Amino acid sequence: MAETCRRVAERVQALGFTRPSLVHLRTLVRTERDHREAERQRAEELGAIARDVVAGTLTNHVPDPHWILDRLERANG
Repeated sequence: MAETCRRVAERVQALGFTRPSLVHLRTLVRTERDHREAERQRAEELGAIARDVVAGTLTNHVPDPHWILDRLERANG
């Protein structure tokens, strides 16, 4: 994280802006990493839902739409 902060601060300063503090950059980096992790988990859950629906359909078991919607709502937060 320190290297990321160094690179960002150098680039911001090169663009003519005030160099941001390490504390602020750490907060932004942590927020972005958390956001990406949440998106990864969401995509993983949506993939699992799709696989379950396809598997059920291939075995001639029509998935309950309410079950699908419930899982989609939970995956989307």
